[in-house]
Amino acid sequence: TGSYGSVQTLGTGKGSYEGYNINAQWVFMSNGAAVAGIYNDTDDEWMTKWNQNGSTDLYYNGANRLQTTNTGVHVTGDVYADHMYIDDYLYHNGDDNTRIGFGTDIIYMRTGGTDRLTISSAGNVTLQASMYMPNYVYHVGDNNTYFGFPGNDTFRVATSGTARITVNS
Repeated sequence: TGSYGSVQTLGTGKGSYEGYNINAQWVFMSNGAAVAGIYNDTDDEWMTKWNQNGSTDLYYNGANRLQTTNTGVHVTGDVYADHMYIDDYLYHNGDDNTRIGFGTDIIYMRTGGTDRLTISSAGNVTLQASMYMPNYVYHVGDNNTYFGFPGNDTFRVATSGTARITVNS
């Protein structure tokens, strides 16, 4: 007998599980102290399963999609959210010195343990290494004003769609 609840089942059920069946479709069941959960008896698959002193597992169409772990949660598949709040970093899995970080009004990207790109709240962008550009940088809202590199060893500045300065080697 447990300390809580007013209805109790005793004995051994099918496959060592016992529980409460709703219209031969859904079952709230356990196999003793090790596993309990809600089972879809129609499709013969778990919907949610609770492992004693272990994970809580959520299923979608029989596939385990979310598991709690001793350090947080593990999600199998895509995550969609209207908002996501992150305290410090987004890490690349298996590479803890490559990450996107957040400070007070600042965003930075780090590779190899070094900040490579920083964006401040004032809109200042800082690059810690070289920037490679395929062609041109355009003025916002004005596709006729740009500067860039139309070919090897050539630099060009244009306004009103006309080259104003061209430097060749």
